[in-house]
Amino acid sequence: MRMSINGGFGLDVVGLNTLIDGYCKFGMVNYSVRLMESMRQEGVLPDIVTYITLINGFCRIGEFGKAKDFMDEILGIKKDVSSSKLNCSKNQNSIEEMDLELNVITHTTFISAYCKKRELEEAFSLYEEMV
Repeated sequence: MRMSINGGFGLDVVGLNTLIDGYCKFGMVNYSVRLMESMRQEGVLPDIVTYITLINGFCRIGEFGKAKDFMDEILGIKKDVSSSKLNCSKNQNSIEEMDLELNVITHTTFISAYCKKRELEEAFSLYEEMV
């Protein structure tokens, strides 16, 4: 996929996050994932907003496993970067500059989704982990 819009203007992470959010809101979360993969191929690194949007999208449709996979990916990238074991064909400095930090929004997205599914023990466990 060529990452440009009519007129040849390239898309940045903010514009692509907006598209990802739109697809997620319409339940097209798998398409959003493909868009994120295309971002990476074009050299546009996803940020924490990209991940939170996808996590929220999967939580909305009840796909907690896939949402958790993205949360684990955030943690894995942070771990690999901090231990300098990340092998990536792209520019290593770009990966290190990714601002991927689990935050209150990430956790409350999961807590809210668990509560909606009446999985209160999971919600409370995540809350305790957060505080």
